[in-house]
Amino acid sequence: MNIWEILYPALMILMVLLSIFMTILVLKQDGNTADLGAISGNTETFLGKNKVKTRESKYKRWTIYVGAALMITSIAFFVAWKLSA
Repeated sequence: MNIWEILYPALMILMVLLSIFMTILVLKQDGNTADLGAISGNTETFLGKNKVKTRESKYKRWTIYVGAALMITSIAFFVAWKLSA
């Protein structure tokens, strides 16, 4: 049994799952233009001061992690495909 017969489907399934998770993360985030209504005045709020703890910052952080994992998985898949040919 060839290792590529196991590696290809495993990497493809992982890429599909990561893509679905990335799509869900992006759709759950608010846009950056959500705060444009407060053009004048002090827009610094409690949530603005504690951005590390908000749900939106966690979504953004997880989006970066999942994007990096998707990129690494894709590169590994195509390198393995090129080496097996």
